[in-house]
Amino acid sequence: MQAIKTRLKEIESHLSPDSLLLWLEFGDFLRQRESQQNTPREQNLLDLAGGLEHSSIFSGDPVEIQEKLRDEWN
Repeated sequence: MQAIKTRLKEIESHLSPDSLLLWLEFGDFLRQRESQQNTPREQNLLDLAGGLEHSSIFSGDPVEIQEKLRDEWN
C-alpha cells in the first residue's frame, strides 16, 4: 500500500492545477462508487409490487385485461 501512495504522490507532484482538480473529482467519483457498491441493498420482492394500481389501462377485471392483451396479437 505504501508503494501505491508513493506513486500517487509522484504523479500528483507533476500535474497542473487543472489536472489536479480532475484528479480529485475522479477520486471522489471512485470513492462514491465504492461506497455504493459496499452498501447492501435489501429489497423485498413485495417492494416491487404495485405501481399500476392507479393506471387507467390496468384498471378493471384482471381476467378481462389478460384476455385483451392476449387477443391483441390475433
